[in-house]
Amino acid sequence: MLHHIRTGSVHPSAQAARSDEDFITASGRLSAVMDILRQVHARGERVLVFIEHRQMQYRFIELVRAEFKLARVDLINGDTPISPRAATL
Repeated sequence: MLHHIRTGSVHPSAQAARSDEDFITASGRLSAVMDILRQVHARGERVLVFIEHRQMQYRFIELVRAEFKLARVDLINGDTPISPRAATL
């Protein structure tokens, strides 16, 4: 039960296939993060984002790549071997 509550706090409908904009606006938390990222991007800075849920990590990368027209967004999680992880940071 606690896992379902935590998953809902990440995004109320993380499983739903929606347009990027609809997916972002469906979550107050994600909307706020995207607003912050837009400000960071406008200043030409880089950012490191921590997301616990793996499924949301992959969707977030898709959203950020599309929003900021990035060729790639690096993902580091428990599946990332140490040497590539160190090279990315």
